[in-house]
Amino acid sequence: MLENSNLLIIKKFSGRNFRENKLRNFVLILTVIITTAMILTMNIMITNMVNSMERTYQKQAGTNAHVLFTNINADDVKKINNFNEVAESGNNILLGNVIDNDGVDMDLEIRSLDTTYAMHTFTEPDQGTAPTNDNEIVLSMSVLKRLGISPSLGEYITLNWKSALGNDKIEEKEFCLVGYWFEGSEAEEGYAWVSNTEVVDVKDAAIETSVMFKSLFKVFEARQIQKPT
Repeated sequence: MLENSNLLIIKKFSGRNFRENKLRNFVLILTVIITTAMILTMNIMITNMVNSMERTYQKQAGTNAHVLFTNINADDVKKINNFNEVAESGNNILLGNVIDNDGVDMDLEIRSLDTTYAMHTFTEPDQGTAPTNDNEIVLSMSVLKRLGISPSLGEYITLNWKSALGNDKIEEKEFCLVGYWFEGSEAEEGYAWVSNTEVVDVKDAAIETSVMFKSLFKVFEARQIQKPT
């Protein structure tokens, strides 16, 4: 009974205090709301700033992957993918060097990239889509200009290239433009991106593989596969 009386007294005085100090209590509540909103806004701004800086540094480095293996072969790629701490990987396979009608190297490499590698290296097309069929291609606008092709999706382009798959064979094929880069990175300016259906035999191909690990701490364990043998 005494406990119930105390509760009633507390409720009575607290109610009277609230009614008598409405303005003060309103200001206090408003201050708490504004302070909470400011803290949340600052946290969001700081997070966005950190993410923006991180992406800027990743673009300067050319990749957001934990590790980028260069100039490896198909057996090395298998060993990398068999490492149980690898979360995902993407491949960039050199198929050959594009040549003009006089057989002169155009400083343009025809490469097969998968979408995972493109995501890791920020090379998704600015316009259009990634190539999926065996006659599709992505080029930069500057390369299209050199070739005398308008940057219009659906345009057809015939390329000749000297195979880099160990036979030095001259290949020729007509491609349909399904995507392009506006003002790309150095890599994009030098790539003719075709689908992996163009890859017939990767035994002698030079491959670049991007790797994301399940945990960033596992990067140190990558020394086990840094140069697969």
